[in-house]
Amino acid sequence: MIVTSVTTYIKMEKKEKEELDLFEILIAAYRFFLNLLSSIKTCAMWICRFIFQNKAAMIVFLLLGVVFGIYWSRPSNRAFVAESEMKINVGDAFYINRLLSSLNSYCLNEDFRSLSRTLELPIEQAVKIGAVKSYFYIDDLNDGSPDRIDYTESLDADTSYTKMQDRLLLQVVTIDSSLISTIQDALIKHIENNEYIDNMNAIRMGQLEERILSFENEIFLLDSLRRLEYFKDNKSRIAFDGTLMLAEKDKRLYHGDILAIKKKKETLEWIRDVKYKPVKMANDLSVVKVTNKPFSTIVKFSLIVFIIGLFATILFVNRKSIVNYLSR
Repeated sequence: MIVTSVTTYIKMEKKEKEELDLFEILIAAYRFFLNLLSSIKTCAMWICRFIFQNKAAMIVFLLLGVVFGIYWSRPSNRAFVAESEMKINVGDAFYINRLLSSLNSYCLNEDFRSLSRTLELPIEQAVKIGAVKSYFYIDDLNDGSPDRIDYTESLDADTSYTKMQDRLLLQVVTIDSSLISTIQDALIKHIENNEYIDNMNAIRMGQLEERILSFENEIFLLDSLRRLEYFKDNKSRIAFDGTLMLAEKDKRLYHGDILAIKKKKETLEWIRDVKYKPVKMANDLSVVKVTNKPFSTIVKFSLIVFIIGLFATILFVNRKSIVNYLSR
């Protein structure tokens, strides 16, 4: 009994101590938070007072930031990023990606003469192209629909992801937005004129025509067989009101097969009439981003130069104290 009471008393003491420790921790955290807020307030007030006392220097740094921002956002340094999905009817996305990568290497090396010659564009337009890139669509669910775009190109060596072969995201960067449609046409023409792509497309279209003709022959043959069966056996006829009528069973003979072949033929004709080009843009290239916009660039540079100027002014005003402290 005495042992049990002592044990219970010890447990109660331990529980009360734990609760007291937790309460003290919360109080300490609350005090630390209050002191932190007070320090931040004091520091902010000191900075505001310092800025006011040295407002002439701060205004100079602010104006310098505005000037840098205006210069950096000048039209010649502004870039328009345009994107759109490119459908691939011939070859695969890897081959088209290599074609476009070779063009982008001209941009990276500033070899605008080669770029002008390859795309058959005037040199004045070629120098305004900043980049020609393409990115793979990733089909995570393997359902034939794109789930995301590999902008970072981090999945190049990863075989666990399915890169779609029938489309690419085309991205063009230029300093002149009026050239976007011209660049798009030049890129499509460059791909279509590629010898490998052109030969593959010619073979594809020839095979389509052969399959369409084959389906037409099958339809003609089945229709002829159906007509023959109608009159082949007199047992398949039924007299009705003195008129000779075909049996319903014979009327439907080969009907399902003919409809199925016609449907396949119409699908191939649609491909022939709509997807006759090696590549096709789902939509025209459209601007999705503008770099170095005037307002945002001026604000960014103003803040950066102002902060740098603030620290420089603090060091300059307190230079004697800093030198004395360092020379102790």
